[in-house]
Amino acid sequence: MAIQSVAATICGKRVTLSYNPETGLYEYSGAAPQGSSFPLAGGYYPVSIEARTDRGERAQADDQTPGLGEALRLFVKETGAPTVEIVSPADKEIVKTSRPEILVRLRDYNSGINLSSFLYIGNLPYSLEDPRMTVTPVPGGYDLIFVPQLEPRLEYYTVLVNCHDNDGNESSDMIMFRVDFSGLPVHTDALCAKRLPGWKAEVSPRYQINLLEPVYQAEIIRRCHCV
Repeated sequence: MAIQSVAATICGKRVTLSYNPETGLYEYSGAAPQGSSFPLAGGYYPVSIEARTDRGERAQADDQTPGLGEALRLFVKETGAPTVEIVSPADKEIVKTSRPEILVRLRDYNSGINLSSFLYIGNLPYSLEDPRMTVTPVPGGYDLIFVPQLEPRLEYYTVLVNCHDNDGNESSDMIMFRVDFSGLPVHTDALCAKRLPGWKAEVSPRYQINLLEPVYQAEIIRRCHCV
């Protein structure tokens, strides 16, 4: 009795395996399925094998066959990176509020977006699972809305989004924006500013600091926030 043929079925496609005398194995080389296997049950494409002998006998195995099933699980990873777009603020935009709405779109139509991705404002990381982050599932990914509380500064703020898909591919997007604090009231529970070159500050008896124009810089020496 001798093996006459060996065939495999992957994604409904039946292919014939050829005997390789150098390895002693029946083999097949071909293109993998186009989509990532991550979204599938178990994270793999199931493969079934059928062998026939010259006597017409037949043996079959698939991904659930004890002792052999794990070898019949085809794992496919995509190589394309996810797409990241910081929608707002626009790059180099000057906003008029200390609580700007940062809107980000993350898309990956293959393996999907991994929620271990991070958003950075300056050097501070914010996880997508941060309770202050609004994460809305949409077809192909997520829309993010994050509203930080920013303190007065003359320099640009940097927003960096570092995104991963579920197959380990990575991409990022970065913008810079500045907040015009002129005329924005800064409230605090204690006197927290003094005059330094950069901003002109007026302090009311109730500890409200009105930043009027960039003549002197207000040095924040205790925690405060802008409205």
